[in-house]
Amino acid sequence: MSNEEFEKYKDSLAVILFEKPKGSMEQAAVYQLEIDKQNYNFNRAEIESEALKSINKMDIIQFYADQISQFGPKRHKLAVHIKSSLKITNENNQFSQSDNSLGANNSTIIMDITDFKKKHRLYSLPIPFIPVGYKTFF
Repeated sequence: MSNEEFEKYKDSLAVILFEKPKGSMEQAAVYQLEIDKQNYNFNRAEIESEALKSINKMDIIQFYADQISQFGPKRHKLAVHIKSSLKITNENNQFSQSDNSLGANNSTIIMDITDFKKKHRLYSLPIPFIPVGYKTFF
C-alpha cells in the first residue's frame, strides 16, 4: 500500500470518528457506553482522531510485527472453544442438558465473564478519563 493510499484510509476513518450522532438516541447511547464502562471520556472521538493524525504507516507495520505476527515478541494467543450444553437424546431430535465435560485437560469453563476478566492483568479496567469518586450518602 502506498503512503497516499494509507493517508486516504486515515482520512476516511477520521470522517467516521467525527460523524455526529444522527439523533438523541445515538448520542445517549454514546454517553451510556462511557458510563457503563466507567471511563467517562465523553469526547473520545476528538481524542482518537487527534491520535489518528500522529500515526504513520511505519507505526502500523511495527505494531503488526510486534503484536500480531506469529513471531512477534509481544504476541499473545487466546483460543475460545464453545461447546453446547445440550445434546440430542433420541431420534426425534429432542434436547437435554449435557454433562459440560471438556475434551482438553487444561480447559476452563467460564461461568462469569466479568469475574474471569478481573483475574487477568491484561483485562483490567482502564483508569477513568474523568476521576469520579464514589461517595456514601449514609
